[in-house]
Amino acid sequence: LNRSILEYADDDSDFHSGSLTYDIQAGLTHGYLMRSSGEGGQLSSFTQRDINHADVVYVHNGSTASGDFISFSVSDGVHSVTNGILVEVMALTLDTTVGDLHTTEGSAVPVYASHGPATDTATIAFTSNLLTIDVHEVKFRVVKQPAHGKLVHRDSSAALDVLAMSDLILGRINYVHDDSDTPAD
Repeated sequence: LNRSILEYADDDSDFHSGSLTYDIQAGLTHGYLMRSSGEGGQLSSFTQRDINHADVVYVHNGSTASGDFISFSVSDGVHSVTNGILVEVMALTLDTTVGDLHTTEGSAVPVYASHGPATDTATIAFTSNLLTIDVHEVKFRVVKQPAHGKLVHRDSSAALDVLAMSDLILGRINYVHDDSDTPAD
């Protein structure tokens, strides 16, 4: 949330943005508000100063709902008014590309990740419609397992169904070939 979306003012001569407090009254059935830093968990109140500094964000719960509503009261400590805002939930696009992976029979090759186009032969890359994205929250679901090998965490031999971006960045994910006479997978 920012000032262009939510701004109240108080005409009192001793007004400052920290003195206007928003209290969430109802709504938020498909998400919650929190500090942009992630500290403190879900918010039940915040100030105009928080809004002015873009320190309040809406976090969607991942449901298929395309909107949410926040009902709130805003007060300067003396006077109060109730209002609300509609939150439009936009679908996240996360396009991935996978470079070709070359290995020898029975060997393991680390798989890396990047934010942007795939730059080498062992990279899974992604682009997103988000202005900012915490790459450590990105996870890739394996929709089709390799036929002649498997993707594993370097500390395990079990095939993975989900790859964490943080593990990919740190080179913790390997493709392990099954030692068959297959040139491609």
